[in-house]
Amino acid sequence: MGDGHGDIAGYRLTGRTRIAELGSWSGAITPDGRRAGVLRFDPHVVGLPGVRERLIAAVVTDRQLAASGVAGLVPPADLAAVGDEVWLLTDRPVSPVLSELLTAGVVDAAGAAAVLVETARILMTLHTAESPQAPQTAPTPSEPPHAARGASDRAYGAGVTHGSLSAATVVVAEDGSVHLLERGLADAVHGVVSAPGQDVAAWARLAGELAASAPPHVAEMFERAAAAAVRHGLATARATLLGDHDRLPAGRISLDRLAMEARHRAAVESRHPAAGRPTENPGTRPTVPASGADRDEGEIVTVRRVPTAPPQRFGPGVATGPTDATTAAPTRGRGPGSGRRQGSGRGSGRNRARPVSVVALVVAVVVAGVVFAWARSGGSVPLTVTTLEVRTSETTVGCDSAVIVTGRVTTNGAPGEIVYEWSQSDRATRTRRTQQVTAGTTEYTLPLRWSVAGKSTVKLTATLTIVSPDRLEKRADFTYQC
Repeated sequence: MGDGHGDIAGYRLTGRTRIAELGSWSGAITPDGRRAGVLRFDPHVVGLPGVRERLIAAVVTDRQLAASGVAGLVPPADLAAVGDEVWLLTDRPVSPVLSELLTAGVVDAAGAAAVLVETARILMTLHTAESPQAPQTAPTPSEPPHAARGASDRAYGAGVTHGSLSAATVVVAEDGSVHLLERGLADAVHGVVSAPGQDVAAWARLAGELAASAPPHVAEMFERAAAAAVRHGLATARATLLGDHDRLPAGRISLDRLAMEARHRAAVESRHPAAGRPTENPGTRPTVPASGADRDEGEIVTVRRVPTAPPQRFGPGVATGPTDATTAAPTRGRGPGSGRRQGSGRGSGRNRARPVSVVALVVAVVVAGVVFAWARSGGSVPLTVTTLEVRTSETTVGCDSAVIVTGRVTTNGAPGEIVYEWSQSDRATRTRRTQQVTAGTTEYTLPLRWSVAGKSTVKLTATLTIVSPDRLEKRADFTYQC
């Protein structure tokens, strides 16, 4: 990627880059010329044991949701790996996100209300199962025009959660619709499954964040909706917003202003694509030949299921249709225009990711059986955490940076689960997670990605608390200077 843009599985990186919880998002152009996005996962996070397999399962779930007609998510097109790096490719733009619009001061009261109404609807669709024969419904007078949804939008009994809803994962599209980014990705990285109540709490926090920048009478409306969500659920919170629409300017909930801002930003980006090129250190980018005869996309690994019927291609590497997460495995793929047949064994001096072989799968099954037998015979030994360490990737960082805080836990090798909490000194809430531990494994890594922005010089502290089976606590500091 010597020109600063690069090409990942046919996607050309051209858009501006922003730091996210799990890595960095970049704008991109699909092989057929549409705007899309690419998430480069932080190598420290994605290199942890089991993370890639769980990411594959999350992508397969999202593909099934999209194929079943569930709207409101930014659909993944593919998951690609280049050496030690993993990239998520999307099928639609990933900007602007709500956090960017809040920073720019362009979120009006009507738009904020519309975002809350739509995000509540999307979460409810994910959490609940509805009849495929649900009738077409029209929006109420106070709902934005795009709120009219038919049976196709509610046909899938998703029963899944988002897991990381925030202003940074809400995308406002040019057509005035709202979509959620990163569904299930944080859970996949941390090896947990979020409950619907965690999504509800995250939505309430989002309502509180929007209330902080709203006029007093609108802020009170958002705060009442947040309280209603926590006490009675998202349906009641959404009804609260729709019932109080007369508090808004012109008495309507509308994304018109935010959609106009999204169109303006898209036009600027299309006129000046180089202005938003990725800002990562060139040394951290994957080594991908630029173009021409020397380009060998055989080193790019993409997600592809083993089909039982002729697959329909969706992006470079993922097939649609009913897919079981256990069949998804990274396989070597080739980008558009490759003249060599797939699976060519032509050698190269570069490291190549290898496809999962039958032998490897057999070995994995045998090892799993041995571990299971060991757990059954030795399950009477209680799990104990023996040591805990916490370290930061940097001691001092500059403006708009991210720090990886790593907790390392040592156990006695018994099976069970570790319940732990991360707390960050610049916020009041704690993040509780669960790490499943297997028999015979004694060391585990518990990562936290901490993004910091703004003008300040401050010492920040991350605290890791093991809640169970033993209570331990360690902390690590770093300094933010900007």
